[in-house]
Amino acid sequence: MYTATQTHRSQIAFRFDNALIARIKLTARSRGLSLNDYAKALFERVTLLDSPILPENYCASDELRAMTGFIKGFTKEQLENDPKLEYLLRK
Repeated sequence: MYTATQTHRSQIAFRFDNALIARIKLTARSRGLSLNDYAKALFERVTLLDSPILPENYCASDELRAMTGFIKGFTKEQLENDPKLEYLLRK
């Protein structure tokens, strides 16, 4: 039995000046993409940069483990097992 996965999509709007819109459209067209597909690719790339994907065998650094004592609200286990938290603390 085949079951299709349904993707929920939403429409959003942005306000940019006309010159920027023209450059975005031109860039998308030059890459053989629709404006929507180009914008989607940009947002996906940017959000991946802000949420790094770490290897399965990830281990928190000694520096992060040492912070456990003076960062309130986070347990040692949370700091060791949350790569996004470590990433944000290093910013």
